[in-house]
Amino acid sequence: MLGLCLDTRNSPLGWNSLRRSCRTSAKVHCEVNWWNGGFCRLMPPICMLTACTCRAVLGRFPMRAVSACRARARRRRYMRKTEAEYIQLEDVFLSEPLEGPHLFQLGAALESLSLDGVGVIPTDTQHAFVTAISSKTGTQRIYDIKGVATDQRKPLSLLCSDLSMASHYCDMTAIPRRWFQAMKSCLPGPYTFILRASAAVPRVVLEHKAHLKIWKRREVGIRIPNNSIVSQMVEDLAEPLLASSAPANAFEIWEQDRSKLDFVVGVEALDAPNDLDRVSTVLDLTMEEPVLRRQGAGDVSIFEDVIEATVFQS
Repeated sequence: MLGLCLDTRNSPLGWNSLRRSCRTSAKVHCEVNWWNGGFCRLMPPICMLTACTCRAVLGRFPMRAVSACRARARRRRYMRKTEAEYIQLEDVFLSEPLEGPHLFQLGAALESLSLDGVGVIPTDTQHAFVTAISSKTGTQRIYDIKGVATDQRKPLSLLCSDLSMASHYCDMTAIPRRWFQAMKSCLPGPYTFILRASAAVPRVVLEHKAHLKIWKRREVGIRIPNNSIVSQMVEDLAEPLLASSAPANAFEIWEQDRSKLDFVVGVEALDAPNDLDRVSTVLDLTMEEPVLRRQGAGDVSIFEDVIEATVFQS
């Protein structure tokens, strides 16, 4: 057991912050005592100090270290949850910006997503399992919840707030201007556009370690739903959500998978379609001509009118 003495009088961290940083670290067991009018003695085994606590103790980037410790503590609290939180939004117009009370209700879901959480939210088609694009853990959990076999896993779609965000994750310059204008006229709406992925898309979206030869595709499905809940959450997170369809209503999903999820958002919308089997229209724009991969709720006649000699294939 090694002892470590620090002078907290001149520390930018201060005694209270230092004490909090030690207390919030799960791997540190220490005795803190006042000594010599301002010194505190920490008596943990040095090998048990976590990286963020070491930085806090040594005074390097103190505030960043404290923030890291607090984030670790929040993450542990969410990991201890036994079932998903059910969030019910009432009297919502999904085509209009959310109001204050609804924004407050979504706070727990946003915090969960920022900590690698997985949840279910409504879109303009079916409900969707979602996680942050930067969360490898969340991506794996979505596959596990849906029971998708390892050799059948496909890249998840990206839910974006607008074309500006989408253009950061796909190569819009690779498609003709007429196609872009047609796509722009369709969005936001029930469409999934398959486009060339940019370097900003995390590797986990495009490949799977168990099947590198199969997963070396460089395309990504982009969705911009006409849904204020999706756009608000994506804007607040400042990054897209990875999504996979959940063909059931919110409460049924919560009853079935509440032990596997972190949150479920249900909504009583005044302008929502009642068709639970409603799916998006999937258009592949990575070929020489647009290819219709799936006919869904979105109308594709705009592409037939704008692009000459286009042959849609199913």
